Amino acid sequence: MPVIVVLGVRNAIDDRVHRFERKLKMTVAGITELGLSEDQVSCFFPDCNGLSRRSRDVIVFIEGLFIREDRTEKVRRDLALAVGKIIPNYLRDAKLIEVFVRPFDPAWGFWSSAEEDVE
Repeated sequence: MPVIVVLGVRNAIDDRVHRFERKLKMTVAGITELGLSEDQVSCFFPDCNGLSRRSRDVIVFIEGLFIREDRTEKVRRDLALAVGKIIPNYLRDAKLIEVFVRPFDPAWGFWSSAEEDVE
């Protein structure tokens, strides 16, 4: 399941960020080639209060997207573009927006408590 980490968001405990999180999950689930539901996407907004007040950079990492044949380079580019395009709607003062999609091979090492429920 992919994990979205958004850097550059201050004061991450407000209603706007909760709406943003929901939209991120909907956007990822909306890329049908990924075969994911909103519930399979996790979002985190690490505390960035140490950032310079002048910094308006927003950097997004999409981690843990399992490598599969149907998750082509085009699908990953479409995902990055879709996520990047919604950010200005929620973070209007963002000057630089970058989205990095980092595919992951579970053979490199992976475990999930969700898999225990299946046994």
